Amino acid sequence: METFFLVPVFERYSKWLLFEISNAYRLIGNRLILSDVEDERLAKELRSRGILVFREDFTKVLKELPKPIIVLDPKAKVNLDPGEASSGTIIIGGILGSHPPLGRTSVLISSRFRGFKEFVYFRKIGDRQFTIDGALAVAWLISQGKKLEEIEVVNGLKITQKLPFGLQREIELPYAYPKVNGKLFVSKELLNYLLTS
Repeated sequence: METFFLVPVFERYSKWLLFEISNAYRLIGNRLILSDVEDERLAKELRSRGILVFREDFTKVLKELPKPIIVLDPKAKVNLDPGEASSGTIIIGGILGSHPPLGRTSVLISSRFRGFKEFVYFRKIGDRQFTIDGALAVAWLISQGKKLEEIEVVNGLKITQKLPFGLQREIELPYAYPKVNGKLFVSKELLNYLLTS
């Protein structure tokens, strides 16, 4: 059986969001589904990249997706494991991270499932704060049979741009980034955007 990945997107249009979701789609493909996309510009650009996008609330979209449902919530007490991630639907919040985290996944997603314990499980992917695409990559790797502790993760990322006259500009991203097939999983579109904006 296949695992599907549902991302309720609670954000307005931003290039950052577009690039992260596109990066995840390149890895996961048609098993990535977005809901709650109310921003028409964002929906249009995501659809033009081949991504399945719904305006409807994630609880309605879930009715058509396989069970069980696993909600990835940093406040959960148990880590996701390959056995439970090998089928069903994993929900990952499409929430651009604040540093430190504000716990919005619990408020916007987990709280909507109280009382549905027979087919909904709350899990986390360790104690690090991942980007949206990074969290999707980790969940996907676990669904493919990797244990969380086997996934190599880099904490924080520093990108440097050389400027004229021997100057340079540094941008620090405080999030965790997994490695997929030995390579750091981060959107090249996003890095280029940050260095040119």
